[in-house]
Amino acid sequence: MVVRALVWTAALGAAWWLLTTKPVRRLTGGRPELDELAPDLRVKVGKLLSELEGNGYTWRVLDVARTVDEQELNVRLGYSRTMNSRHVAAAGAARAVDLEPVSTPDGPATTDELRAQAYLALRDTAPRYGLETGGIWLAWSSKWAKWGLGGDPGHVQEATS
Repeated sequence: MVVRALVWTAALGAAWWLLTTKPVRRLTGGRPELDELAPDLRVKVGKLLSELEGNGYTWRVLDVARTVDEQELNVRLGYSRTMNSRHVAAAGAARAVDLEPVSTPDGPATTDELRAQAYLALRDTAPRYGLETGGIWLAWSSKWAKWGLGGDPGHVQEATS
């Protein structure tokens, strides 16, 4: 399955169309979706996802590495708040991944309630692997706040503290 996003924005000073094609697959086996991550981080995220899958959660990778231009567009569109993103590959590898829940132990993640359940499990499990999620960034208010989640709950990176 491929996700295609067609985005129009006047924020760049002109009408720009951005066509992004990224593979979106259920995470299994060797997890080729994570190849753009730095090797040490790939191991940690792989272990995190294996534990979550063992508990009945499945995930899809939405985004790993970005170019500076892609990050600039995300900031201008309000999808990101910083140009200092860990998605922008340093030394050829990204230091962050964005995930989306596909299913939970209670069924397909088709409602905000079930997605929040998955994001809470992601947030609470990540520290065991030296990771954190955007679900702890409570200053970034969003629809996820009513479940005690920050504004980017599917973002996973190395823990900063």
